[in-house]
Amino acid sequence: MKGIRSRYQQSKINSHSISVTTSLKLVIAPFTEQDILHLHKALLTPGFHYFHVLNVDAGRLFMQQFLNSLHYYNNIGYLAATTGTKEYNFRDILEELQENGFLYKPYFLDEFFIDNFDYDFIWIETTAQLYTLSWYKEFQNKLNEYNVPAHIPVVILSYEQEQ
Repeated sequence: MKGIRSRYQQSKINSHSISVTTSLKLVIAPFTEQDILHLHKALLTPGFHYFHVLNVDAGRLFMQQFLNSLHYYNNIGYLAATTGTKEYNFRDILEELQENGFLYKPYFLDEFFIDNFDYDFIWIETTAQLYTLSWYKEFQNKLNEYNVPAHIPVVILSYEQEQ
């Protein structure tokens, strides 16, 4: 895992290190036992959590390693601009929206959040491509309307390099 940092960090991180800031604590790889406990606590706490990572692969690796080490969540979902990330054992929210026709119905997101949103943890890969999808702004609004971050962790990943 390389190049992980939070949006709160001011200094530039070189590509050979990992750093994450949650609250005001900065941790840099190699992680100490205390750093790992701090990151686990952040991933166990409901609310929005923001991480800035080098690229999509680094972000997915970070999420996979920490979530698998927790052995806590049963229904992990992620939202990305494209489907097809089957190498991880997480549920693809975009794929579920497409397969169930929620992208083609009026009030699709209300139905999705009421009847199908059974995740206990989600992360969102905020790429420029995701922001261009017509329904994404409404998805963000529904997360808040249904008060999702009060009940589960919602990790927002942003990227230094999107490709």
